[in-house]
Amino acid sequence: MTRRASLPLRHRPFVWDAAIALLACIGIGGVMLGLWLSAIAVSLSFFLALLLLFFGSFIEPKRIHLNTKVVRISDLPDLTIAVTADFHIGPFKRRIFLRRIVSRLNALRPDLIVLPGDFLFDSDTRVDDLEALNALRAPLGVFAVLGNHDSGQHMWNGKHLQTADRSADVQRLLEQCGITVLRNQARALTHKGQSFAIAGIDDLWMPSSDLQQALASVPDAMPLLLLSHNPDVVLHPAHVRAALIISGHTHGGQFRLPIIGSLAPIPSATGCTFDQGICSLASGTMLAVTHGIGETMCRARLFCPPEILVLRNTTD
Repeated sequence: MTRRASLPLRHRPFVWDAAIALLACIGIGGVMLGLWLSAIAVSLSFFLALLLLFFGSFIEPKRIHLNTKVVRISDLPDLTIAVTADFHIGPFKRRIFLRRIVSRLNALRPDLIVLPGDFLFDSDTRVDDLEALNALRAPLGVFAVLGNHDSGQHMWNGKHLQTADRSADVQRLLEQCGITVLRNQARALTHKGQSFAIAGIDDLWMPSSDLQQALASVPDAMPLLLLSHNPDVVLHPAHVRAALIISGHTHGGQFRLPIIGSLAPIPSATGCTFDQGICSLASGTMLAVTHGIGETMCRARLFCPPEILVLRNTTD
């Protein structure tokens, strides 16, 4: 049973900012101590830790990585899809950053733009901070689905936590921006003489999520692109109906190391199996999971920069 509540204190941005400041002070103190003791190893270790802390907190989150992938899905027409998820507009990502993202997306001149959810940081976010999205343009349109933060759905210590549901407000603002919000719905599109459907579902943690309803209006022979904020949709038997699934939610772990991968637990049942990148599933469906561009809890990212994912499908 869900309960309506406030997020625990450790989710509050000021707590993490205070922790970053404290760690910076410890790092500076360690460097000074090492120099005082003439201990090169001590001072160098603290200096590198301080440098990594500064990079992860204030440099990496502001970088926008353009990640272009060529995919070959014969059921879909040749087209370019630009993907941006997990905006988390609020204390860490503000309007000016969103304008940068919109400018970069439009400059790509994609055929289709998709936004797989989590537009808000928390229930205190001003929804009208998303208004910069009204400048997005693509010939086939801009489509979005809602994420768990938009509806106030969180997991805490293995239990479901319900905060304020802002999904109706987010939907209203996005539609005012000319963006089609797919809530267990599908739309037919035609590109280069070939028809396909794009479907989207409410986030899997929302009681309203209904994949079967989203697929009900799609003819069996029509190729399908599915938007699901959470990649756990691949655990639903009906996912096989989609040629391509596009998701976010994982942030790529937000903190990664080479070879080791994500340092943070992934908030999904599939975990690190589908935490980023392009995956060909045994069912024949292709899954694309983006890092997203925003952060939750702390403002930091590490070797996992904000990402605009560009999928170029070619049937050649």
